[in-house]
Amino acid sequence: MGQLVQLPRHRGDIAGEPGLPPEEAWLVDPAETKLITPVDSRGLVIPEELIETVKSTIAADYEWPRHLSVHHLYYEGNLYKGITCNSFRELPIHKALLPRVFENWLHKVMIPPEVPKEEVMLQRIESWHVAKSLFRSVRTMTMWERRARRRESSISIYKDILPPEYDQEDSIGQEYFDNILETHFRGIERNLERLRLVPAEMRLIDPNASDEDLRRGLGKLVVPRALYMVGRVVA
Repeated sequence: MGQLVQLPRHRGDIAGEPGLPPEEAWLVDPAETKLITPVDSRGLVIPEELIETVKSTIAADYEWPRHLSVHHLYYEGNLYKGITCNSFRELPIHKALLPRVFENWLHKVMIPPEVPKEEVMLQRIESWHVAKSLFRSVRTMTMWERRARRRESSISIYKDILPPEYDQEDSIGQEYFDNILETHFRGIERNLERLRLVPAEMRLIDPNASDEDLRRGLGKLVVPRALYMVGRVVA
């Protein structure tokens, strides 16, 4: 799966610029040849293979224009009506940031993927939302841990923060932070249990990962709004 990024404003094609690669760069004629969108055993599009398949139809020395747009991996919008289908189609991991000309050519030369089975779509949606909830819990936990450490550090440096009768023992503050951290820890555990209920092949992250890997992996997964595939296109 490609790196996820924040989305730029979608401006469509630029007036005066070609919407497709020049014909001399074509290695296939899209009027005669259409290629199958690569999918895995679940019927889910494989973004990296899709990029390579499309690139194989254009001369290797062609330089793709850098004007970008957002491509839905499941791009026949009329096939994705209803809450489940639309929610599935609009997941950030089902969008890719691409050169606009590349997207236009993709639509010309590729056969759209079939709509996955409803069960697969529901599991994918659930897996995404579990990952997002888990990220929020982990992020909040991390924030409060940092606050607790900052308070502890401040008390050790500035002796007049606590009244003299406390004898530098921050028992009330410690209890306060302990209660908050315990609450968020339980939230993380609940979300990890939800994640374990998702079929293993549909999980977006390993529930047994270390805390650091969870923070790093979840942040890359759920914060951005699309897969960044530009580098693969222009490589």
